[in-house]
This record gives sequence, C-alpha cells and structure tokens, in this order.
Amino acid sequence: MAFIMQPAQADIDSDCNLILTVAQQVYPQLFASDPETQNIGPWCFRHYTQSDLYLGIFRGGEGFKKEGVYGLGDIFGDSPSYIGQTNDIIQFLEEQTTDRVAAEVCDTREQPKGLTSTRDGDTTHIKTEGVCLAITGLEDICDAAPAIDENGDIIATGIHVFTHSDVSHFQLNGFSMPKLSGLSNFFKVDISNPFDFLEDEIAEQTSCIIHAPESFVEHKIKADICMDFSEQLGEFADIPGVTLPLTVELKSETTAERVDDCFKTDASTISNLETGERWVNKKGEFEKIN
Repeated sequence: MAFIMQPAQADIDSDCNLILTVAQQVYPQLFASDPETQNIGPWCFRHYTQSDLYLGIFRGGEGFKKEGVYGLGDIFGDSPSYIGQTNDIIQFLEEQTTDRVAAEVCDTREQPKGLTSTRDGDTTHIKTEGVCLAITGLEDICDAAPAIDENGDIIATGIHVFTHSDVSHFQLNGFSMPKLSGLSNFFKVDISNPFDFLEDEIAEQTSCIIHAPESFVEHKIKADICMDFSEQLGEFADIPGVTLPLTVELKSETTAERVDDCFKTDASTISNLETGERWVNKKGEFEKIN
C-alpha cells in the first residue's frame, strides 16, 4: 500500500499530524516514540522527550515572519528554526518514504511499535530488544513492503510468495505447572499444560503474498523477539500456576519461496499487496476477510 500524501485535501491540523507521523517513520533516531500532538496558540507540535526535540507547524501570527514547519532543540538550536513550507516538507517526506519503502523487505510502517528491523543482504533481522510486545504471531512482525514505481504507486508484480517459519527457541514465561498433592500423585492424575498448543500454533503459521516484490523471493527473516499474550490469553488468568504477564521468548527463521498460485497452497493467510485484500484459511477453504 503506497503511503501517498495529498496536501490539497488536508487542513493545517491534519498536515501537522501527517508531517509529524511521517517524520517519526523516516527519522526514528531523531523523533523517537509517538508523543501526543499539542496545540498552543498558533503552534501545532510534538515534544520528543528522549532527544528533547520539538517539531511542529507555525500557523502564522506575531513573532515569526514565515508560516511553515519549525524545529527546536538539539540539531535545530535553542530557538525555533525554520525548516520549510508545509507543502514542501510534505512532498519531501513523501519522496523519502517512497525511497525507504522501496529499499526494505519488511514494511516497517505496519510493524508494531518497539520492533527494530535491520537488513543484511538477503536476511532481515527483527528484534524487540528485551521488551515484550503485544504480538500474536510471526505474521505480525514483517508485512512485505510492496514494489513501488516512480509515482509512488504499487506495482502488480504477479509474483506469489509462500512463507513458513522454523522455531529454534521457545520459552513461555508466566506459567509453572502446579505441584501434585500426594493423593493426586498416588492416583496418577495427569495435569496437562494448557499452553502446549501455543508453540505449535506459532510455528505452523504460514502466509502467502500476491504481487510480492522480487526482493522478497528467497529472503530470510530472523526474529529474536518477546511476545506478550496476556490480553489474548486472559481467560487463563485464573488457572493455578499462571502469573501475568504471559510472555513468550522466541527465536525463529522465516523463509520465502516463489509459488505458482497462493490459492493452491495451504497458507494460513493470503494477502494481496496491490488491492489490500486478505483471506484466511478455514479448513482448507480461503475466506475473504476484507
């Protein structure tokens, strides 16, 4: 899905949110986190406390000659520094976003906050850096970045790619099997682990992508992540031995291979990068969900 911005359709407030959000995506080292947008007088801005930077739009009024985008702090100095006109900055960020997506295999705009993604040749490394995130499966960590033409439109490549994962490390935290009493042990009562299904469910998740970029074929995605299932598995909170949060430490390698037709595979999900359509596999039949 192309991230195309249309300044003619936006007022100043929406332009402000648009610029700030995209700036965070293009320059995460400067504009870390996702603070709330603030409006004070003629200013619409966000304060990035980690770097102590301010970025925003001046709507006009006394004190400054130019309406437009300003920065304050660190590289911008101790007083508001003019960066450029709003429409020019929108166009610049659009170009940066398009180039950035074209160079990536994973569409980092769609990734959950907190994931880091780095590419090394034909391998993309994804980590959570010791933080457990509310990720429900491996399909959440890397949506394929679409192939984009010079106009920012998605290219219908006709390439179908099937992905599957091998899990090398799985550790569930937040649950320990309760100890059997002497009487229960005498009668050989078997207490099964209610979370045994989780590892298999994660490992068996597969996907197929229609109109995938050529760069995604035979690409590897290595994950070293921690997933927080507390919300999804909240129904188990009262089971003896459960202590929230319920988290999973996971290391896996996902590989992608070209196939003739996604609908002739046993993929768990199918997605079409050009149209945005998605299907889920329900007992061998693909059901469209959007």
